[in-house]
Amino acid sequence: GVTTFPARPLADGAAPGFPDIHRVTGVTTTLEKGVKIFNFDARDVSMYLNVQYETPTEDQIRELLTAPLLQVDFPWMHRGRVRAVHFPQQVVRLNASGKVEKFSNDPRKHWANAEGLVQKLRQRGVHIRNPAEPAPKGKGKGKANDAYLSTAIAIAEVHLTDGTITSGDGTVALSFKSTSDYRVLPFCLPVPEPTEARAAADRLPEGARALCVARDSPVFGLVGTVVATPAAVDFRPALGRAE
Repeated sequence: GVTTFPARPLADGAAPGFPDIHRVTGVTTTLEKGVKIFNFDARDVSMYLNVQYETPTEDQIRELLTAPLLQVDFPWMHRGRVRAVHFPQQVVRLNASGKVEKFSNDPRKHWANAEGLVQKLRQRGVHIRNPAEPAPKGKGKGKANDAYLSTAIAIAEVHLTDGTITSGDGTVALSFKSTSDYRVLPFCLPVPEPTEARAAADRLPEGARALCVARDSPVFGLVGTVVATPAAVDFRPALGRAE
């Protein structure tokens, strides 16, 4: 683990694909033990990120369900679409006509799934701080236990992206998996969908580092500097063959 974290806003926003923790509000840090590094416990204390969980409003749920693209994980960022939001008592999703539908859910099964996700994040140095009371002792199914189960955090059922196709004009089309994955709700953040075409000068600005991926090019696999755009990109090898 680490004991420091740059908890400050990024000047120009996060780079594309970067897991931007700054977009998650109310993050604090503490030094604790329990972080795992390559499945082994860290020897010393590590810095934990504490994320406060808040039950989403109906408007926030609809925004998640209708967003074309979301960042859905941390610290390894993935992107996808939310298919449904699971709460202890119900599952919320949009039907084919765009209307919200609600189905009953099993509180105990939901609580077990939520705890499993929270535990995995805890091993990675992230605490999801739920204002719920501690679980009551015992294994009974009394009202106290049922009341606690109802406070479990919400889970997003997501379809992750599994590839992109870029056309010659720079338009990007995304494909999504047909199977569902599950993520804790605080790390499901809408992001712009990369579907608009960009000019060559924007995609490959002069002075940018670029990797040649054209197999029939004599500089295939070389990293260099772009020195002219957009009519013809002059690729000048500079750093040697990519490993």
